[in-house]
Amino acid sequence: MYPLPDKSEILEQVRNVNPSDPTDIVFVKRQIARHHAAISETQEEVDNLLQEIRRLRFRQLEHQEAVRLYHGTITLARRLPREILASIFETCVRDGWTRTPFTVSHVCSQWRAAANIPTVWSRIYVNLDARDPYGRTLFWITKSQTVLLDISLEIHSDISSLSRIIDLLLSHCSRWRSLTVTSSVLSYANILLNQCSIYFPRLSALNVSITEEFDRLDGEDVILPALRTSFTNAPALRTLTITQNSLPSAGAFPPSMTSLSITLPTTESTGEAIVLSMNKLLNIIESVATQLKHLSVAIPLGQERKFIHDHDLTRSITLPLLESLILMGTEDLHVALFCLHTPALTRLQLISSVESRGLVDDVVGGGLVQLIQRSNPPLQSLQLRDVDISHRSFLDCFASLPKLKVLRLHDSEISNDVFEFLRGEQGYCPELSMLDLRWCGQINGSTLVRLVQSRSSSSTPIALITVINCSLVTEEDVLGLAQIACCRVIIEDIDEYCRAVRCCDNERYRRRLLMRLGNIVDKTVKLIL
Repeated sequence: MYPLPDKSEILEQVRNVNPSDPTDIVFVKRQIARHHAAISETQEEVDNLLQEIRRLRFRQLEHQEAVRLYHGTITLARRLPREILASIFETCVRDGWTRTPFTVSHVCSQWRAAANIPTVWSRIYVNLDARDPYGRTLFWITKSQTVLLDISLEIHSDISSLSRIIDLLLSHCSRWRSLTVTSSVLSYANILLNQCSIYFPRLSALNVSITEEFDRLDGEDVILPALRTSFTNAPALRTLTITQNSLPSAGAFPPSMTSLSITLPTTESTGEAIVLSMNKLLNIIESVATQLKHLSVAIPLGQERKFIHDHDLTRSITLPLLESLILMGTEDLHVALFCLHTPALTRLQLISSVESRGLVDDVVGGGLVQLIQRSNPPLQSLQLRDVDISHRSFLDCFASLPKLKVLRLHDSEISNDVFEFLRGEQGYCPELSMLDLRWCGQINGSTLVRLVQSRSSSSTPIALITVINCSLVTEEDVLGLAQIACCRVIIEDIDEYCRAVRCCDNERYRRRLLMRLGNIVDKTVKLIL
């Protein structure tokens, strides 16, 4: 090892070198060779040190991997019982992530064990246009062992394997819990339903969606004839959901059904939706009136359908067991309120399928008042969305609702004067305990404070109040409300995210919300990267 050179000594020697003296030239060459040798020796030492650093870093990585493995054994995901993990996986499948069992099986042995629990495989999704739908269905049924099955079939253009799949599924009919059929053509759905005439001891829900579009002539009697004949041996079948652009036949419903939901999307190909018959709709309701507990008739948000009012204006249909009624559409649909008698009704939702025009709708208001006053129902929950009724209609409704507990008004132009009639123990709706107001532009915050204060000492005070984007509610009002009730207040141009389908106020708000959520996700991903 050569000693470290003294820089001052080197400078002194350089100054004394005579380039013309052969002796000095030899001296300089010797010094250069000496320092080159020192450089080589130092580089060798550097290489040895770098090799040692790499060895130490590799050892460090080995320890870090050991720490990661040990940490992995005590993470929450590993400590969760398999049954809870399986429940989470089932939720993922239910929300549409059908490949959940495959994906989570690759995470770790703990997750693989949870994914092998049969209930994780209980939701069978069959897309006949996908690759090898029969093999996939057989695999899923095998993995589900003996648990109850929720089956979803999508039938579009390829029906080559439909018969084999139907036979396979029917061989496990005792395990059917729900059946969802989405078909592009009515005849394809009937092929499936016509074979369902055997005994289904556990089947409780049936959902049929037909995307085929019918014109006025063909749409008059478009039915699913197999519904009644095929499910007479399904004693547990309670819920039926039908989605198609025309009304089904009045005789097409299973005898054990207690919940009926009809969705009527518009025709897109012709550019003009067919006109529906109010008389036919009332015939459908009347055919199941004695057994229904829940009824929903809906036109999708953003769409508008026309009804011919070809019914007897004095017609009255009694639904003695009906507890829940949802009507989503325009005033053409809400006219049905005038013909219904619902003495057991506890929950009512009236929703406009199009954005509020800011005009008082006397038809809806009149129908609502007549329904309530004629039926005298024990109504506990009333919800109006994008529906504007008159001051008089509001008062007549509230005066006839002594059991009302929940009032939800979304984008409804209710006035401060109406709320004055709710004040105090002697006010209308004495059992009102929850108030949900969204996009109501006429409500003053001080009116809400006085209302809640006036009921604070009553036997049923207003315990929860929600105010979203009501422009006349100030910060001072919020503080006043917070002292006497549980509050949820949002006064910004944002929207609540609701997991349930069609839960938010209308389509444009949901689109805006999804765009914002997308931006948040993008920013989060960039931060992680």
